[in-house]
Amino acid sequence: MSTYKIVHTSVWLNLITVFIVSFILFIVSIIMVFLKAFDGDYYWLPPFFVFPLTIAGFIAVNLFGTFNVEISVTDAGLNIEKQKRFLSSFSSIFIEWKDIKSYFVDKEGIFQVFKLKTVSGKKIMMTHSKYATDDFEIFTNHFLTKVNEVNAAMPYADPITATKTIY
Repeated sequence: MSTYKIVHTSVWLNLITVFIVSFILFIVSIIMVFLKAFDGDYYWLPPFFVFPLTIAGFIAVNLFGTFNVEISVTDAGLNIEKQKRFLSSFSSIFIEWKDIKSYFVDKEGIFQVFKLKTVSGKKIMMTHSKYATDDFEIFTNHFLTKVNEVNAAMPYADPITATKTIY
């Protein structure tokens, strides 16, 4: 049994945070233009707003938009345990190898994706930031090796297949 610790990242929360911080900075700039703050000695005001808002956005994404995932790869299947960082809610899922219909691994781009589709139609998706220092790369390599082993060991069953991309 191998256990991997991975940080799941919310893509939507990252995009929303960037949008909100940019929008607030735009509004502050418009207000300052109307108040003619740039005409006098107030040239230091824009950085005064930029840095705290950028730091607040970074903290919000890391606090609310990520959670730790611990995945154990066994001969019986995958055990996925999720634990949120901020609210500390916890859930656990065990998926047997025979219940996995297909998978998708995308290691390109800033957000890497790992998806599973079960025989019952349930989909499990995990997004991962390529800048996180965790076991995602090792896990995906071990997962792909294990899928090949499982497919070779059970030739009578439907094999676990890789999902095709639109590219």
